Amino acid sequence: MLGGWLFAMASTAFAVCGDGQLEDGETCDDGNVMGGDGCSAQCAFELGVVDLCSRGVDGDKVIKKTEIVNTYFPPNGDEITLAAGSTTLSLGTSRGAGHPLRVGDRLLLIQMQGVDIDAGPSQSAGDTYGDGTPTAPVTDNDRAGHLNQAFTAGQYEMVVVATNPDKGTLEVFGAGKDGGLMHEYVQSRSVDNDSGFRTFQAVHIPQYRDLSVTKSSIIPELWDGSTGGIVAVDVARQLELLDGRMEASGAGFRGGQANSPATGDFGTGGFPAEKGEGIAGSPAGTYQAVSGEYVMGPSGYPMPADDGVGAPANAGGNSTSSFDSGGGGGANAGYGGMGGIGGGGPVLVEGIGGAPVHGPGYFDLRPDRLFLGGGGGGASGDDPIPNPFAGAGGTGGGIIWVRARRVAASGSAVLRTSGSSTFVADAEGGGGGGAGGTILVLTDSASLAELPLLAVGAEGNASDLSGDGAGGGGGGGAIWVANSTDASGDVRGGLAGGSFGMFAGNLGNPGTDGAFDPAAAVLPSFDCDFTDDLDGDGLTDEEEEDLGSDPLDPDTDNDGLTDGDEVNEYDTDLLDPDTDDDGLTDGDEVNEHDTDPLDPDTDDDGLNDGDEVNEHDTDPLDPDSDDDGLTDGDEVDVHDTDPLDPDTDDGGKSDGDEVEEGRDPLDGTDDFDSEVEPSNVGRYLGGACTGCQSTGTPALGWLSLLAGVIFWRRRKTLTH
Repeated sequence: MLGGWLFAMASTAFAVCGDGQLEDGETCDDGNVMGGDGCSAQCAFELGVVDLCSRGVDGDKVIKKTEIVNTYFPPNGDEITLAAGSTTLSLGTSRGAGHPLRVGDRLLLIQMQGVDIDAGPSQSAGDTYGDGTPTAPVTDNDRAGHLNQAFTAGQYEMVVVATNPDKGTLEVFGAGKDGGLMHEYVQSRSVDNDSGFRTFQAVHIPQYRDLSVTKSSIIPELWDGSTGGIVAVDVARQLELLDGRMEASGAGFRGGQANSPATGDFGTGGFPAEKGEGIAGSPAGTYQAVSGEYVMGPSGYPMPADDGVGAPANAGGNSTSSFDSGGGGGANAGYGGMGGIGGGGPVLVEGIGGAPVHGPGYFDLRPDRLFLGGGGGGASGDDPIPNPFAGAGGTGGGIIWVRARRVAASGSAVLRTSGSSTFVADAEGGGGGGAGGTILVLTDSASLAELPLLAVGAEGNASDLSGDGAGGGGGGGAIWVANSTDASGDVRGGLAGGSFGMFAGNLGNPGTDGAFDPAAAVLPSFDCDFTDDLDGDGLTDEEEEDLGSDPLDPDTDNDGLTDGDEVNEYDTDLLDPDTDDDGLTDGDEVNEHDTDPLDPDTDDDGLNDGDEVNEHDTDPLDPDSDDDGLTDGDEVDVHDTDPLDPDTDDGGKSDGDEVEEGRDPLDGTDDFDSEVEPSNVGRYLGGACTGCQSTGTPALGWLSLLAGVIFWRRRKTLTH
């Protein structure tokens, strides 16, 4: 019990900065005691470090085949709220590249779903579904959109991993208050009358020094309702795309499944299909157009009007007619198109197109909110659907997030996140097209002239039979370019299903164009400071390469001095931890002992500094540590005396005096004569002396003195 108590007391009372473990008194511990990397030498948060660009810790990367480079982490639970200012994350099982989190890694924390909608009626024009406005503005899709209350979807920020993860829980620091989160993040699978699923994820962003993609693509994991859909890279020097691509098309919000009496009536009138998936939640039945995967689960949209034709936020609305009506297109920055009317059916039962991210008061589109493209709504029919994938809504584009100091592109290089491709239905209605996704790019004034940026909405699915309604086109995406030149972006809305006139089906409506800003404002959640000194040690990367040091390690030789200080201040060898080979590292000499890292014997006492500190415990700055008149080196190497004891033999005389008088500093008995004046020796021998009475002739006195000396030497020999 006592041992356990002592251990507990020691573990809480003595935090060790630099061990990678967050302990009492520490606000971070990144495994080192170097400042400037987000966690100071005293293990306290350094505010502002989240603004640092890539530090190149993942080195150089060359990609020659399609690859996923991001790792995606869901929160560890279905009902979680992270308050602004939080510094702790609890993460679940990851997908993607499988990168094990390390101290100093960067995570993109982003709210994927989280917006309230009006779940009222939607079957008639002017109904309040979506944004709650009975009379829609001219620019708005009727019975679509969302409410502004509790609007968290799309917010994001960068956080830095502060400690090694422990069973999925880790400490992070961000740009918020006291080094915490800037925003609140909510994960919930509860559904009420205006709120659907709310979802956030953490995405590991690799920090490359240089990234080259040649005749291949970087792709994300497809969004699965929990994680994925995002490509994100942070490149310290150059992003090179040689016929290379970042491709997130069809990786976003999923489409709604088609439905008919023969394919699964849910027991309600009109055989409703499923709405698309979007920022307001997820339908019970989804379709991923890229993978061809159908998923059935609980409905993640507010009730009771989940079966109506309304479009929840940026997702396409579903058709409810049993006469083969088309689904509405998904939205992002552009509106989704309304689906085509089924032949012979009642009016206004086709799917409504999704609306961009606004509601009452309107939310202005801007780059501090990032959205997956909305999924298209599913089509309905009255007969078995021979091609369920054609009746299902298309999938929206994902998110591409890029920071790179320089960009070099050639050939077929592209950043693309368009809605999913279209299909032709053999009878029955066609699903709505997926919306274009979102691209965000920041460089250090790099030209993007050779790098097209595409976030195009998909065409609605068509039918090959007369009277069957085609899907609406997906809305155009959003492209934000900051601090770059010559950028070109394509954010066209998707074409209406059947618009090429190849099929007899009733046309859907096209989606509208999205938003492209080639000079977007640089926001705190995305901004960073590019540098030519990746490790912040005072030497440029080019200088380090010339010197042979590691430009990603501020202390290449791990001696406690940064490479820059070694070169610029102390003239020590940045590749040798002990430049003067004295047994002390350069850092210990400078920071702890104040000795000269270029002189192995700073005090010139004959002992090197390392031996003084490590072996003899003498003062490497004092040549005579015990002030006995002998240097520490002479005591150790010549006389074998104790350099920390001025009178090694405790004879009453210092070692230095004994040596000077020809005595043995290790023999305390020879100090006896120091108590007798040499002029009085004759008194004891009967010889002549000054100040005493002579008893014989001078000659006889000297003989007596000689005899006495012999006797004394003999006595000394015998006593030993």
